[in-house]
Amino acid sequence: MRPILLTGAAGFVGHYMIPRLRKAFPDRSLVTVVRDPPALPGGQAVDLTDRERTDQLIRTVKPQIVVHLAAYSSVAKAREKPNAVWRDNRDGTYCVARAINDHVPDATVLFASTGDVYGKNFNAGPASEETMAAPNGPYANSKRASEMVLRQFLPDTARLIVARPFNHTGPGQAETFVVASFANQLVRIKAGLQPPKVTVGNLAAERDFLDVRDVADCYVRLLLAAEALPHRMVVNVARGTAISIAEILERLRRIVDVDVEIEVDQKRLRPNEIPVATASTHKLAQFMEWPPQRDFDETLRDIVADKTEALQQTADAEAAETQALASGGRP
Repeated sequence: MRPILLTGAAGFVGHYMIPRLRKAFPDRSLVTVVRDPPALPGGQAVDLTDRERTDQLIRTVKPQIVVHLAAYSSVAKAREKPNAVWRDNRDGTYCVARAINDHVPDATVLFASTGDVYGKNFNAGPASEETMAAPNGPYANSKRASEMVLRQFLPDTARLIVARPFNHTGPGQAETFVVASFANQLVRIKAGLQPPKVTVGNLAAERDFLDVRDVADCYVRLLLAAEALPHRMVVNVARGTAISIAEILERLRRIVDVDVEIEVDQKRLRPNEIPVATASTHKLAQFMEWPPQRDFDETLRDIVADKTEALQQTADAEAAETQALASGGRP
């Protein structure tokens, strides 16, 4: 019973994958990988673009299952730092693939790509796995390149599941992503910490959104079913319906219960943005019950609660520090 190796364990999805992998595979140890120290308990800090360190990691752990989530995942930041995106996404994946080839050629690999690889071909309607890839921008291109790297450098004996997740959100997501950004702004407005104005990008865009917990559940269920799946498989992970960014903002506004003005930030607008991006989920539904039953409004309420709690924790910490300084103590 060789271990499971989870890269990107400190990331948004990785946080949700850890308990799910442990529950689904109780007889296997779980080794988590983060890029920068300190490592998580039972894990290691490894820059996967360092081929020697990555080779040593795979050689030592000898994983039976590799869940490769590690990536530069913010599309907005990717446009600011394209070189870092290519290094972390493509080059890191190359090092992982070569090490698997050399040391665990029978491993099962689940790679988190992105639905963004379909690019301009969304204009023809919902993308199926047979839709030709037409990525735009460094993030989508680096993910498509990573798919190709895995196909070329993994041995034929390795099983490969390429998951193409569409937009996913939930508690714990950073404010660089649209739903978390809206929720954070609205919660701060409700608390009187900023003027009643929400800064937005393109509200007309329509996207396919899932709850991150449903995405993590899906990845685990794919791994549990791996032996029954095609040896090399690409699968969309999406809800199958699109919702406008404007509608998401309105739902969040109603949950927080505030009135706001809208201010468009030109820096948040993307060149050549696709109007509607959604997917066919017929293939995924062949292997599990899909789409997920969690209501998207439940997801939004959980995000608001998460941002409210984080704001309260910050306020409590600042109050404790102020009190300690006032009494002559140290915070």
